[in-house]
This record gives sequence, C-alpha cells and structure tokens, in this order.
Amino acid sequence: MEKITTSRFPGERVKSERLRLGFKSQAQAAKTFGVERETWSRYETNKLEMGQEVFRRFVEAGADPDYIVTGHTRAEFEKIDAGHLPAHMQNGAAGREAALLRHYRSLPEPMQNILEDTAENFATLVRLM
Repeated sequence: MEKITTSRFPGERVKSERLRLGFKSQAQAAKTFGVERETWSRYETNKLEMGQEVFRRFVEAGADPDYIVTGHTRAEFEKIDAGHLPAHMQNGAAGREAALLRHYRSLPEPMQNILEDTAENFATLVRLM
C-alpha cells in the first residue's frame, strides 16, 4: 500500500520522475531546475513542497504531473476503459472524481487554494450534521 503524505508532490514520486528523466543525482536535477541540492533533497523526502515555478520547469522537462500528484500516469488517465470512455466521462463516482480533478488542475493556484478551502468547509459542515 502506498504511503500517505500531506504533500501534493510526494517525494518518492518526484524521485521516480527525476530518475526516469535521466537525472542520476539530486545535484544534477537541482542545478537544472535552479535550486540548491539540499532543497531538491527536501522535495524527495517530503520535507519541502516543490514551488509552482520549479514544478512547472520539471514538467516542461518531461516529468509527468499526473503521476507526481496522483500516483497514476498520464497514460493511465488517457487510457480508454472497457466501455470505451475516458475516465472523466465514465458514469458514477470514478467519472465525477476524474472530471473534478481535471477541472481543479486547470485552475490557477490561487483558485485551487480557494477550492480546497471550500471543500474542507463543506466536509466540516457535513460532519457537523
């Protein structure tokens, strides 16, 4: 079972993508993406969350943002299931969740933060009912 983390960018996935892209050392990745080696180490050990600009550069270099954030590759999200529908078009909770995640990712970070706060407030309200 996958370790649960509070980071949006779990370190083991950041490391996996770094290695997949051919960066053999944290120092090499850090230099390429404009941070100190210690900072990159902190990304991979969940001690620091990667900032938006570094994440953008990492993705532009070929890192899979879907995999880093969700643990599922972009190819998995794009794969057509037995019903010949992409995940976000499937019936039921899986389709609604995939569509919600897709919409969330399309928002600028400030709006993502507002949406996260709103969802947390709704969840609190439901618990109080």
